[in-house]
Amino acid sequence: MSKVILGRWDNIPHSEKVVRWKRVFRTLDTMTDHVINHHFDMNSWVRNTDCGTVGCAAGHCALDPWFKDRGFGISFTADGKWLGWDTYGPESFFGSYGYNEIFLGSFDDTPAGNQRRPRAIHAAVKRAIVKYITQLSKEASKEA
Repeated sequence: MSKVILGRWDNIPHSEKVVRWKRVFRTLDTMTDHVINHHFDMNSWVRNTDCGTVGCAAGHCALDPWFKDRGFGISFTADGKWLGWDTYGPESFFGSYGYNEIFLGSFDDTPAGNQRRPRAIHAAVKRAIVKYITQLSKEASKEA
């Protein structure tokens, strides 16, 4: 089991930054088709619906125990209303670039007729994460 490293983005080693983003990728990569098509929406941090929780990449991470153990989680009221982020919000946990370019990035793949294509958006987000992990890994190797 890996050591739990708490801290804001600017106060953690580059190696931990890589670990965090690899875990974001893993969270997205293990989503089922049903989750992608019905519970993945990059336009919403997180919301509860009659058929379950819907959220963006950050929202799904905030529900994962791995992230919660490190201070990035989300809280709800007893009746399921979103209270907010736990210890760290997405920008302080994942950094400004990841927050702005990936979590708030424009992955809107809307063809004529304004039909959303969750699988295409999901794949685009994963590609952006892989690119960012590559960049972070180079920085981590300089740190070592």
